[in-house]
Amino acid sequence: DLSQDDIEADCDLLGLLVFRNNLKPDTATAIAELKRGSTRTVMITGDNALTGVFIARECGMVPQGNRVLLGECKSPTEEVRWVDVDTLLPVDDIEPYMNDVGSDGFPTTELAVGGAAFERLRATGAIDSLLLKIRIFARMKPMNKVKCVETHMKYGITAMCGDGGNDCGALRAAHVGIALSDAEASVVSPFSSADRSINSCVELLRESRAGLATSFANFAALICYGQVMTGMVKMASFYFAISLTENIWLLIDGVVATGLMLSISLSGPAKRLAKYRPTSRILGPQMLASVGGIVMINWIFSVMAYVWLFQQDWFRCNEHATAE
Repeated sequence: DLSQDDIEADCDLLGLLVFRNNLKPDTATAIAELKRGSTRTVMITGDNALTGVFIARECGMVPQGNRVLLGECKSPTEEVRWVDVDTLLPVDDIEPYMNDVGSDGFPTTELAVGGAAFERLRATGAIDSLLLKIRIFARMKPMNKVKCVETHMKYGITAMCGDGGNDCGALRAAHVGIALSDAEASVVSPFSSADRSINSCVELLRESRAGLATSFANFAALICYGQVMTGMVKMASFYFAISLTENIWLLIDGVVATGLMLSISLSGPAKRLAKYRPTSRILGPQMLASVGGIVMINWIFSVMAYVWLFQQDWFRCNEHATAE
């Protein structure tokens, strides 16, 4: 039952041993690229909250100059107390800070919570209104990380990256898990990277968006190809009693259609993430409007061409042609 003063009594200070885990050179660039691609980034760490705040500011996850309010409590049964990490002054009401936005339209205040505070917010239901405003989750145990990921999954597609054994549960629970190591985390995670850099998240996002976009583009191309061939060409062939030659069919099916599919499928991802994400619904408004618009434009121009053709004096229609 000795106190800290009793333990440190009559001791001589020989020195301080300081461990410093520096950021990797590409971390800040990767975080900036994710934010540029409209991807929200948060930190879930087992380290001290102030350490998390410092790292978040260093890598650009929290913009320099933004206020950070830290919510902590000793146990999940106590109320969460908020404090400004820079001034150490207590904050009784965080709502006015949440409504404060800068000239760029983004909030000027970020939130950070400890593991016990996170559990308290979940127990009271307050986490639902604060989740998308919390940037740093500190002092999180493995099960806390799983609960945090599952809570984020209620609001959208959630990816988790980590390199330690305490990240395994969260990596497995997330929609997309990326292990940045060859250890046990790589066993449970759907994706693993030997690069061990946050830039792996950027690469995975680039490739996945490209795969989704090209798949939907192939679908749209097939639909448009089908309506042109079976609708417009066949109708004209039957009505005017004409037939395309074998060389034309070979050109259409062997060169045009195949070349179109190959060019779409072999196209690589963009070098940088775009601000807007590709649609994730194959029968959503964007795809229906795109395909339906092209079909409508084709039919409008075809009808206009036929109307113009029938108005010409030199044109004689061979519809319903007989053996004569």
